[in-house]
Amino acid sequence: MKQIVLYLSIVLLFPFTLKSQEKGVVDRQVDEILVQMPCENLTQLNKLMDKVLSYGSPFLVTLTEKTTPLGKGNNIAVRYTINSLARYTSNLEDKSKKQLLEEVLLKAIQTEEDYEVKVFFINQLNLIGSGESVDKLKPLLVDSQYCEPVSQLFLYIRTEKAKNAFIDALPNVEGQRLVTIVKALGDLKGKEINDKLLALVDHKEPKLQKVVYASLASIGMPESYEAFMDASKRVDFEYEENNIVGSFITYTEALGENGYLKSCRKACKSIIDHNGEPELLHNRAAAINIFAHFFPKKATKLILKEVDNKDEKFRSSILSSAQKLVDKKSVKKWIAKGESSSDAVKEDIILMLGRADEDAAVPFFIESLTSSSDHVRSAAIISLASLAREKAIPTIVQHIVEGKDIDQSKECLLCLIDYEKLNLIGESLDSSAGKSRAALIDVISAKAGDQYFEQVLSYSNDTNSDVKEAALNAMQSISRAQDLDALLLLLESVERTYVETIQKAIYRAVEDQQNMDLCVDKLLTSLAQSDDKARFVRILPKVGGEKALKEAYDLYYQSQGSLKESALEALCEWKDYTAAAALYTICEKSIEYQHNAFVGFVSLISHSNLPNDQKLLELKKIMTLAASNEQKLKVITSLGGIKTYQSLIYASTFLEESELQQAACQSIRKIALPRGGKSDGFIGEETFKILEKVRTCISGKDSNYFKISIQKYMDKMKKDGGYVSLFNGKDLSHWKGFIAPPLKVEKMNAKVLSKRQQMANIKMHNNWSVKDGAIVFRGGKGANLCSEKEYADFEMLIDWRITKNGDSGIYLRGTPQVQIWDIARVKVGAQVGSGGLYNNKKNPSKPLVVADNPVGEWNTFRIRMKGDKVTVFLNGHLVVNSVIIENYWDRSRPIFSKGAIELQAHGTDIKFRDIYVREIKNTINATH
Repeated sequence: MKQIVLYLSIVLLFPFTLKSQEKGVVDRQVDEILVQMPCENLTQLNKLMDKVLSYGSPFLVTLTEKTTPLGKGNNIAVRYTINSLARYTSNLEDKSKKQLLEEVLLKAIQTEEDYEVKVFFINQLNLIGSGESVDKLKPLLVDSQYCEPVSQLFLYIRTEKAKNAFIDALPNVEGQRLVTIVKALGDLKGKEINDKLLALVDHKEPKLQKVVYASLASIGMPESYEAFMDASKRVDFEYEENNIVGSFITYTEALGENGYLKSCRKACKSIIDHNGEPELLHNRAAAINIFAHFFPKKATKLILKEVDNKDEKFRSSILSSAQKLVDKKSVKKWIAKGESSSDAVKEDIILMLGRADEDAAVPFFIESLTSSSDHVRSAAIISLASLAREKAIPTIVQHIVEGKDIDQSKECLLCLIDYEKLNLIGESLDSSAGKSRAALIDVISAKAGDQYFEQVLSYSNDTNSDVKEAALNAMQSISRAQDLDALLLLLESVERTYVETIQKAIYRAVEDQQNMDLCVDKLLTSLAQSDDKARFVRILPKVGGEKALKEAYDLYYQSQGSLKESALEALCEWKDYTAAAALYTICEKSIEYQHNAFVGFVSLISHSNLPNDQKLLELKKIMTLAASNEQKLKVITSLGGIKTYQSLIYASTFLEESELQQAACQSIRKIALPRGGKSDGFIGEETFKILEKVRTCISGKDSNYFKISIQKYMDKMKKDGGYVSLFNGKDLSHWKGFIAPPLKVEKMNAKVLSKRQQMANIKMHNNWSVKDGAIVFRGGKGANLCSEKEYADFEMLIDWRITKNGDSGIYLRGTPQVQIWDIARVKVGAQVGSGGLYNNKKNPSKPLVVADNPVGEWNTFRIRMKGDKVTVFLNGHLVVNSVIIENYWDRSRPIFSKGAIELQAHGTDIKFRDIYVREIKNTINATH
């Protein structure tokens, strides 16, 4: 008996256990989706929506159950997911998915008790609702709480069924619900209930009255005419809160659109007849424009009669309709009207005809150029240019030569003429004078008419100030390479006001040069002979090159006062980074000009085309000369444009300095986080720690946004797989002494190996030490320094600096070597540069390019080893591209699968700093 009871208990309990298990699975599925919301991009969102829909109805039901009222729990992700589903399914060809979501939402609406949540579900149906929604939600149209959101839904659905639902609800609602239903019926143009709406026009509720007239206007039935006419008369056709006259105008247009042309014409006439007062002309204009649209053959006569009205806005409105009606026949009538009208009306007619596409009006425009009215002539110029286009150029040029309407004519010429047709202007230069000639020169300048350089240059000493100014200003637009000599002479003699203008002209001429050396020689000769050398010094940075750079540098040291300052400004504005070394020297030696040189150096480097690795080295170098926090901020801010791991680490060193902290935060944010649309953010535990500090410290404008974006990235970033420091800047932790080559080490037993390692660790301190944040090898005899950890595939970052005749290298997996040496040692072949795989015999051993910095300056390697292939970047330049590194110890064997990284001791002084390694594993896809 007990066994039977137990059996029955298990059988009865099993379905409930199964349902509980199923619910647990759904809950986990929901949580898995919600944690990914909101998505970063549309592609990811669409994939998630597909996944959600594949889970079916139980998932969707659970989502609706998790939706809570606003202010009660954080369900933003839930609402975001439901809304995204509605948007996604609304665009699917497979309607079954949309129907599924609609069914779930309708059930949720029926069971939900909270008003706000219920409205949220109704609003989602705006995207996917169908006749099913109308059937289920129709009763809510008469509900005071839900009438408005359900009406909006039905307006989106916009079917006959939806319209009938409104019609059925009309007798059963009042107050605001009645207003809502009437408005909806007007929107749906429910002609069948026009009579019912007419019965409401005298309703005492103002809000309802306004909506009734608006709905009747939208429906547009002839039977409503008397109601509109009577109501408009009652308000004297003036605007009031119910906007009855505005609705009458809308109604008139709807009559025409619905094909009730007789009623439309009647309504137009009524509005025109009752709106003659100045304050009602806008109504009159609206009716005339409606009439013109539906009765074009009769409209021109009406507008010709109305256009004499003194109100400018009224004329402009009705002439916009007249423009559409102009043809070969009517254009004559308009010309006759213009000739007999006041100047104001004539101006408007000319402008209207200019917009119309009828060539017959061109003679009228030309004739009007002789008008005594400035406004008429201006309109004639505009319309002539608009209609005749290129054919109008000679007429407009002659108009300028005659000194008439110069500014307006010039503006039109600028729109009409191009470089190829400048001869039409050039031919008139000599026959013009004063402002007319200046205007023609301006057009030549605007179209870069360099074929007129000599002629325009001859006007640079014109006695008329307008011509002289126009000619000198034109130089910067029309100069050519062959004009350099003339420009250099002009620069020497021109008034100080125009010095910068002629300098720009010389820049243009220089850019066009084929023989830059000859150009530099001419410039330096003019500079040497000039009594005002500063005029020529400012051209040097645009020319560039060694000669010009030396001249600017020498002038700085050999001059005083303003010329010295001009030379320094020239260095700071140099066209490329080649002036950076000169600025560094000035910054190092000068007190008075240290700041300017510092700022100039930072600007040149930041805006240069140097690789990021080299930019960082340069900024680190200049930072040692910073004399103020202001200067330090310049460097720290520039770090934000250098997206490297070393830059990130360097910027983080300033987080503890209060006056520099915010600049460091901003730069770190830019470096560490991925750029828009890219996956180039940094990962790893150290990056995470730095970002956590930044997220805590960052302040100021938009800081809340920055904190959110940082946290969002941190939530998803991997803490493993990033760079790890191999040198703490303080001691030789993570390093050990060299025992013997790998093949010999393999043969040692553990006891011998341990003893030899202890001895090597003691000896390494004879030559290897740490000073000023760098690992230092003090020349002479000594052994390599080895990493304690052995590496398989990895990427390594390391800075190094050698002295004269220096020689060293970096062993990979215990095998020599990525070469480091002084490239001046040509006897041993060092002129090829550092970074090559020196010990290779079969595979390439030399670097692709020489990328070394001068001896005594820091260099940086980025070394990537994957399998037996090595890639090396030196100072940002690719010097080894996926080359097999050979096993130096046994060339019959491939490189070891794993081994230490070694810093070579080769008898000469060398320093290493900023050493980071990132292990490359198959499971890690990140590049940082």
